[in-house]
Amino acid sequence: MMVKNKHKAKRVFLILSILVSVIFLSLLGMVTIIYHKYDLDINKLTSLNNGIKVYSASGNDSTLYNTNRSIVDIDELPEYVKNAFISIEDKNFYKHNGYDIKRIVKAVLVNFTSKSKSQGASTISQQLIKNALLSNEKTYSRKIQEIVLSIKMEKQFSKDEILEMYLNTIYFGSNAYGIENASKIYFNKSAKGLTINEACCLAGLIKSPVYYSPITHYEKAVERKNLVAKRMLATKNIDNQQYQNIINSNLTISNEPGVDNSYEKEAIFEACTLLNIKERDLINKKYEIVTFKQDDIQNEIVEITKLKLDNARLV
Repeated sequence: MMVKNKHKAKRVFLILSILVSVIFLSLLGMVTIIYHKYDLDINKLTSLNNGIKVYSASGNDSTLYNTNRSIVDIDELPEYVKNAFISIEDKNFYKHNGYDIKRIVKAVLVNFTSKSKSQGASTISQQLIKNALLSNEKTYSRKIQEIVLSIKMEKQFSKDEILEMYLNTIYFGSNAYGIENASKIYFNKSAKGLTINEACCLAGLIKSPVYYSPITHYEKAVERKNLVAKRMLATKNIDNQQYQNIINSNLTISNEPGVDNSYEKEAIFEACTLLNIKERDLINKKYEIVTFKQDDIQNEIVEITKLKLDNARLV
């Protein structure tokens, strides 16, 4: 009887082993196929000029100055700038290989129970891939492509190189792409001179550039930058005294008028509306916009507007 039971147990174990092996090999084959299906476009990923070209009637290229990104070297940024973004966006950035399995599992569970796709679980690497190479489409196939390309990117670039590309690519609202342009628009300074308080503001801003804009939603921006500071404290990138200084500090927003590009902004807005795409897609797909703008007339309008504003301030 015992011999019979042992024989039966061996047969069950053998069947289970074969079944597990088949499943494992099938999954391995599927992963291999998916991995080789998507190619990493390095030229597009590392492209420095992502401005939207807007041509006037005379053919002049008036590329919108703040979408034609200014690039900053990551080694020139204060350490707390990098830590602010990592703390709020991807605390395990230096530990993972492009994706965070715990975040993915958590997002899947949340999405399944809520019957939505609101949780993305994207790492900084995935966000870079999405912003530089993919669309904003929320599908599982696009998410798989994003993960695969992130893994490939992590094999070809160092973590600091990826972080540098990320900071020079992400959208900060107010037509500012990249941290250098965002720093100039919001604080009238280079990203190299950002204070830790300002760095927390910009790091918090990218979750929703419209909702957390310090220009239009100052109180929300302050709440968000304080949350970034709290995350930095939790990840031990700042001490309690620094945290207290940040949450008790206000934001001084730049009021500099900068270059007038109202015509170009309207042209871009209309193009996005007609094509039913977002501004970032215009940039990534390298669209060019030809307008009826008369340079001399537009310049006169700008000067007259400035003169009227100056006179109004004097009254």
